[in-house]
Amino acid sequence: MDIESITISDELQQYLQDLKSSSGAGASAMLRGANDRPKGLDAAMVNRWLNGKTRTARSDHWNYVIKRWSEMPKWIKITPEIRRELQLEHERTGIGAVSLLNIAGSLNGTIKPSAIDHWLAGVRDKAPEEHVHFVLNAWRALPPMEWIRLTPQHLSDLADLRNRLHLNPRILIRHARDCPGNLNENKIYDILGGRYKQIRKTHFDFLMGLLSGLKAPHQFTN
Repeated sequence: MDIESITISDELQQYLQDLKSSSGAGASAMLRGANDRPKGLDAAMVNRWLNGKTRTARSDHWNYVIKRWSEMPKWIKITPEIRRELQLEHERTGIGAVSLLNIAGSLNGTIKPSAIDHWLAGVRDKAPEEHVHFVLNAWRALPPMEWIRLTPQHLSDLADLRNRLHLNPRILIRHARDCPGNLNENKIYDILGGRYKQIRKTHFDFLMGLLSGLKAPHQFTN
């Protein structure tokens, strides 16, 4: 039985190139794990269609590739406008990539904190459209970060806390279950040393909780 073939016109070649571009996946990635692919179909063949070196294709090969690429997640370019919107939401909420995904989820683990950091820094300029929209919407759903302006009494309390703890902040962070994820040991040293005029409310509440006895110093040991 003869297998029907098609002629790859300039229009069909462009259509195939557009599908490849919008998916963000090359021929090899598109066919990875495709155990049901028609016999004889491979990435080298698809690449020859893309670059125009081969102008005919078996219809079952062609239709399979079109369906496969069409069903892949659409990728978009992270324009300067999209990047700035991500940065503004990050700054507005004060929530970093790790904390954001802990709050909102990560689409079954498909979004990594490092990817979000790369979008923010401009290291990556393309990403799955679904991922970008998910992250933006997750940030938009969060309230703005609250700040506490430190009064002389606050500074006195923080100095008292520093004197009472006699504790390496690294140990504190390691053992305190409710320690904010974006509060590191250097930041604790600086806050307790009176180097800030204002701090995040989450940081303030945590430190004041320690001072009021919610976290007794003897709980934290090496």
